This record gives sequence, C-alpha cells and structure tokens, in this order.
Amino acid sequence: MNHIERYAGTFIPLQAGCGNCGGCGNSGEPGDAGGGQGETLTVVRNEVREPRKARVLLLNDDYTSMEFVVRILVEIFRKKAEEATAIMLAVHEKGKGECGIYPVEIAETKVNQVHSRARSEGFPLRCAIEHI
Repeated sequence: MNHIERYAGTFIPLQAGCGNCGGCGNSGEPGDAGGGQGETLTVVRNEVREPRKARVLLLNDDYTSMEFVVRILVEIFRKKAEEATAIMLAVHEKGKGECGIYPVEIAETKVNQVHSRARSEGFPLRCAIEHI
C-alpha cells in the first residue's frame, strides 16, 4: 500500500512501506524514500495561475453604423442579437460598451480583429482593452 504524508500543506506520496508501518525502514521524514539506501523522494510542485484578464470595450464614434457594431458583436464576440443590440446602445448612449472579459492574449486578438474588420469596411470604430 502506498502511504501519503502531509508536510507543510503539501501531500507527498511515499513508497510502499514508508516506515510509518514499520515495514521498510523509512524514517517517515519527507524526502526519505525508504529502505535506508539514501534514496530521496523529489516533490514537484506545479503552480497553475489564472491568466491575466482584460475587459474589451467598444468606443463610440459619429460615423460607424449601429448595424455594423451589432454585426461585430455577433461575429467576433459571439453575442446573441439581443445582447449585441444592448451593448451597441450602451456604446451609443454612454460612449463605450463592454464586449466581455477575456484572458489578455484573447482580448488583444479580438481588438485586432475589430480594428481590421472596421478598416476593411471603411469605419473608424475603435476598441480598447482595460486590464483588470
């Protein structure tokens, strides 16, 4: 049977017969793999961090059509038509509207897609990133 010992908040697997049961000669100390042969147990700690997030905002201008803004929200940000219309109205009335919160790399990609599409269709639509 493999034993598991808790040491400094981390669970460390020990070899079968860990000394805690008296069968292998392991002292039970972290790093002692047992057998009294000088073997050591290496503990690898992988830290997984949440990616940095960013809020993507569409900014109002006097030239971009409302229909184009809704189309951008549906096609690039995958919003339903009703939600896209609500965001478009926020952009029109408040000067900016939130498209969503994404990992920074995805947010940057979406901003580049918006700017590219807007330029290709002759609109000055601007999109911004706000780091969270």
